[in-house]
Amino acid sequence: MQNHNKFVNEYVATLQDRGLTNSTINNHLKACKIFYKTNDVPIEFNGRIRRKTIYKDRAPTPEELTKLLDVGNLREKTIVAMLALGGFREGTLSKLKYRHVKDDLENNITPIHVHVEETITKGKYGDYDTFLGAEAAQYLKLYLSQRQAGTRRVPSETLHDESPLIKTINGKFGL
Repeated sequence: MQNHNKFVNEYVATLQDRGLTNSTINNHLKACKIFYKTNDVPIEFNGRIRRKTIYKDRAPTPEELTKLLDVGNLREKTIVAMLALGGFREGTLSKLKYRHVKDDLENNITPIHVHVEETITKGKYGDYDTFLGAEAAQYLKLYLSQRQAGTRRVPSETLHDESPLIKTINGKFGL
């Protein structure tokens, strides 16, 4: 038993020496804990490895959003405005299609109603509705108009119900 305790504690020390976060170390230790628990072997750790937050999630300030909107191209402004004002996760926004905004967009209705199906949400927890205010709606209209007209580098595009709302660049969604 003492040897096993020593091995596990040395393993923890090795992981800490590598500079891994406490959360990662705990994830590595799960397999060891399950192994010993399944075999009815009590194991003791020299110290409890606490999960601590390295950085806190926070919403950007209005000033930070303004800076992003000032420096971004039209596609980037559309993404930032929709994430900030529509409350989407990046993964959900990347899965939205033209059909999600088509009716309100084509009828010039603001705010634009967006119904998000359960299948495109992160946890597939359920459908929800959100709205895009005037600023996000304006950027989206301009962006979709630009896609339809085309540019010297990008050919014009005919939008249909299944067209992605935000087109990927080189297979990537992000800015």
